[in-house]
Amino acid sequence: MDVRTHPVCDPETFERNLRAEGSRFSLVNGNFYLAGGHDDDTSVLGHSEQGWGWLMDRGFDIIQTDCARELSLYRASRLSSF
Repeated sequence: MDVRTHPVCDPETFERNLRAEGSRFSLVNGNFYLAGGHDDDTSVLGHSEQGWGWLMDRGFDIIQTDCARELSLYRASRLSSF
């Protein structure tokens, strides 16, 4: 499955089909290939929107990370910009 193009990763699909059932979603984010390139390394090395931001935009509720402080700071910066 290619997470970049698979229909289940489409935000509208999340809302319409899965969230309506009360489902929650998580991603173990430590592996570049398993996370489709949207991993900790991508985020920490200056491309947070392509890493954690991509996951947040697609409705992931839980992101397992080895970089909790950095993810927390990134999340706070996104929330303050709204």
